[in-house]
Amino acid sequence: MTGSIDELFTQALSGDYDDEAPWEAVHTLRKIGTREVFERARHLCQSSDGLSRARGANVLAHLGKTADHPSNNFPEESYSIIADLLERETDPGPLAAGIATLGHLYNPLAVPLIASFSSHPVRKFDSLWYSRSDVSLTILALSLHSCG
Repeated sequence: MTGSIDELFTQALSGDYDDEAPWEAVHTLRKIGTREVFERARHLCQSSDGLSRARGANVLAHLGKTADHPSNNFPEESYSIIADLLERETDPGPLAAGIATLGHLYNPLAVPLIASFSSHPVRKFDSLWYSRSDVSLTILALSLHSCG
């Protein structure tokens, strides 16, 4: 997928959560990984719309990561945004996206925040599921990453 950043964000917010075209746009935005993309994703995380908040988190999860550049371009800032989102979020879609994003940011500060969701009931947002086992796996991945 090609297009301007505006077009890519419009595409990312179209359709249903699991549709292919929005995810293609998310992947392209992640590869672009610029400050402009970061700021737009940050803004989405503050939206009144649940899908927009989830998409903002989806973009931040791998922002700037490629095979040649395996780390997030804005890891501390992304962590802060997602931690804030999770502290106030009630919609299961952005909750699931935020928990998954923290797992990709490899910040050990995320462990207690993610652990706080370990007793949260299983939720569903379209076909995006998270459960106690997902939370446990994310905590384990963060723990192993911080030890290695």
